Amino acid sequence: MNESSASILGFQIGTIAYVWMLFVIFVSTKPKWLDRIIGLPSMYFVHGLLGIGAIILAYVHTLMNLSSGLIKLTGDYALWILIGTAAYSILFLSGWITDRVHWVKLIVRFLELHIFKHETSFWIHRLNLIATIFVFIHVLLISYIMQINSFAIIFYLYSFITFFELFMFSCIKILAF
Repeated sequence: MNESSASILGFQIGTIAYVWMLFVIFVSTKPKWLDRIIGLPSMYFVHGLLGIGAIILAYVHTLMNLSSGLIKLTGDYALWILIGTAAYSILFLSGWITDRVHWVKLIVRFLELHIFKHETSFWIHRLNLIATIFVFIHVLLISYIMQINSFAIIFYLYSFITFFELFMFSCIKILAF
């Protein structure tokens, strides 16, 4: 397929966004070796910064690449889930806005007491995993991209490593209870 340079750049931006999403998931498993190198506060900072960066890149990707059908649908679902959970996380999990704007803090505290308990917030935040699965499917549906064998191998490998690490982290967490 003969693509424009803007469209090719859009594919590359989308790929970077997906890699950042995978890295954010990987960092959320709090690997001990990374904690020893940069520390937990830095890991949370990287998690938040790259998460927001991935959403921005994903949005730019949608502006540069037109798609239709299931390819568009899976990409759009992923983007809306990511935007929604980021907005929610910024308000309820980060403290960044609530530490600076008193009236927002009052609203968030009220909602936390009556509607969104802390554990509920983490489950909402975990919707990012569903969004990442939508992106995975989104890429699988683009046949001419998946025909690039080197890309497909690296795509599968990075995705597998990330989700295997998440699976192992979850198993260890469950067994610890």
